[in-house]
Amino acid sequence: MRSRTWILIIIAVIILGALAFWLWPHPVLTPGAAHSYQDATYLVEGVPVTLKDGMAVASSTPSSSLMEKTSILADASAAGDLDGDKKADEAFVLSRDGGGSGTFYYLAAALAVPGGYQGTNAVFLGDRIAIQSVEVEDEQASVTYLDHASGSPMASAPTLSVTKRFEISNGMLVEME
Repeated sequence: MRSRTWILIIIAVIILGALAFWLWPHPVLTPGAAHSYQDATYLVEGVPVTLKDGMAVASSTPSSSLMEKTSILADASAAGDLDGDKKADEAFVLSRDGGGSGTFYYLAAALAVPGGYQGTNAVFLGDRIAIQSVEVEDEQASVTYLDHASGSPMASAPTLSVTKRFEISNGMLVEME
């Protein structure tokens, strides 16, 4: 009789434990979400680029020995709500160096989703520009940078101040008119 009571108690504990686990709220993870925006995947020039600690290095082409480095530019990011969900998203500048003479800059965003961040596309800003600031306000990202004036040599320092504004539309980062 005693062994039967213990068996019933053990079965009851297992059932109650399973029920508690099933009813306890679990965070829902968004597929493809990264825990940090510095580890998310972004679409750069139509190609997915997955960052690890803010950087990715890959071969420029399958048969090339040139390496292409994509990285988050230090001190060129801003947090704020970009998609209207009242969660802090991140807008930031990516630099891309393919081993040639140019360094290309893009604005990208990481949207806060359950379980982390989802990367967006990256929008080309320019070649050999000087980033001045990135801001997020009123569900818009803006980036101010110095660019080369029309006709000036790329080897010279950029001097033309440019500000561009962006918003999220259907999950994509788009430049505003």
